[in-house]
Amino acid sequence: AAEAVIAIGSLPPKVSALINALMMILRTGAPTPQTRAGGSLAALLSLLRARPPSDSGHPNDKVVAKLCSLAAAAAVATAVQPAEPTADEPAAAPDTAATAAAAAAAAAG
Repeated sequence: AAEAVIAIGSLPPKVSALINALMMILRTGAPTPQTRAGGSLAALLSLLRARPPSDSGHPNDKVVAKLCSLAAAAAVATAVQPAEPTADEPAAAPDTAATAAAAAAAAAG
């Protein structure tokens, strides 16, 4: 639902529910939904740039801070994996949550 609201471009006055829904997907979703959520977050950040900051700051600042925390946590989680798989083990899949978070943060810049 959050992706649809963002795609339409008609945002509610408070976007925290949209942000939280997309961040949840980035934390726990499968690779394809994570990629879509990352794209939606990038689109949301673009839409929010036109909004003036509130008393608590600009929403993009908060989203980027959450994305950085998510990417840092994902980097720590993947750092404990062996660097090179053995001949009998397949290579580890890339961390799509960190990739999607980094892409959305780059789009916000």
